[in-house]
Amino acid sequence: MTMNVSPLTVRALSAALIAALGVVGSAASQDGPFRAHLDVTYRETEQRDLKLDVYVPTTHGDGPHPVVLYIHGGGWVGGDKQWVAAEPLTEIGYAVVSIQYRFSTEALWPAQLHDCRAAVRWVRAHAEEYSLDPERIVAAGSSAGGHLAAMLGTAGNAQEHWLNEPDPADADQSFAVQGVINLYGPADLREPDERTPWHLVERLLGGAVETRPAAALSASPIAYVDAADPPFLMVHGDADPIVPIAQSRNFNRALERAGVDTELLEQPGVGHEVNAELAWPVITAFLDDTLTTDE
Repeated sequence: MTMNVSPLTVRALSAALIAALGVVGSAASQDGPFRAHLDVTYRETEQRDLKLDVYVPTTHGDGPHPVVLYIHGGGWVGGDKQWVAAEPLTEIGYAVVSIQYRFSTEALWPAQLHDCRAAVRWVRAHAEEYSLDPERIVAAGSSAGGHLAAMLGTAGNAQEHWLNEPDPADADQSFAVQGVINLYGPADLREPDERTPWHLVERLLGGAVETRPAAALSASPIAYVDAADPPFLMVHGDADPIVPIAQSRNFNRALERAGVDTELLEQPGVGHEVNAELAWPVITAFLDDTLTTDE
């Protein structure tokens, strides 16, 4: 399903989310509607130890709480796990886990996917400790983070051996997610577009798309779409100068053809950002529909 909305005052989502966050502190600090566990090491790699932040609701009972696993954007070369809407999400009962991952300047694809899968496994392995629900996890992200969230959604049962990490930590835990929110992230890295900064894609893949076709295929969420994929929500501006909205339109059609529950919220006149005022109710409705149980 595709939704079109009339433009209101456009605000960059990252700015809105950072303004809403207002969180800086030490581990196990409490601020407002959540308890924050900051800079928790979830994975040790050759390049560096990877950290995550856990925000647990304090006004919605003892849990276990459904989880939004947030993956920040930044072209796979930068960004910060603090770029997340922890406060408004915890206010409505969702725990938030915001993660670091290795940048393409540190390690080539599929290291980033391995890190995201490790984070999902970590959530399940530590669910009781942090009052998290291991069976209710939505992966969400913007731009490059949206791409990685989409990979978690569609490549969960992929058989390509090089996507699978040998002997991962918490190997007894699943890295499956129950839903995906992709905010203007690319879905197909196989076809260069004149508006897309393909030098970032080439840095991720370790070379030009033309010389790395297998890597480009393996890093394209659209290539793995099948009927077993979880529900998807995509939000994309039709004036995006970096990731053309055609990426989300094609991805949404592929999911629909496979019978996957999917929704694309198109935002007229919006660039590489979202109108947060209009997107927020759609995002929360998706979370409620995807993660709320009858219990």
